[in-house]
Parts: sequence; C-alpha cells; structure tokens
Amino acid sequence: VLGVEEEDILFIKIDRISKLMREKKVTAYRICKQTNHLVSETSLLCLKENRTEVKNIKFITAQALLDWFDLYSDQYK
Repeated sequence: VLGVEEEDILFIKIDRISKLMREKKVTAYRICKQTNHLVSETSLLCLKENRTEVKNIKFITAQALLDWFDLYSDQYK
C-alpha cells in the first residue's frame, strides 16, 4: 500500500504528463512507444482529456507512466 506522500507524487507526476500532452509538448503516441506499449494511446488520451481518473488506471500502467516521467519528462518541458 502506498503512503500518502508516495500517492501524492504519483498523482502529481501523472498530472504533469497529462499537462505535457495538453500543451502538445509530447504526444500519446510518443509516450506509448517510449513505454514499449505498456501504456496504450487510448489510456493516455483518456488521461489527457480527463475522461478517466488516475485512481482508476491499472498499477502496471501507473508504474510505466512513473518510469516514463523519471526517464523522459525533462526532454519535453
């Protein structure tokens, strides 16, 4: 089980990914490719368009997004 701080970090990082996509700094397709398709374009578009909540995504998807954020987000600021 995640602690409060860890959960907050998860939400913040995934929210920042959504923001990068909304600002057109990175595409869902690019993230999908860079996560070796662990995160589908459809899932990313739903996050981008606020059609799904972070708390409703699968653990493996969340983990892949966190890994992507740590590896690549600086490239798209």
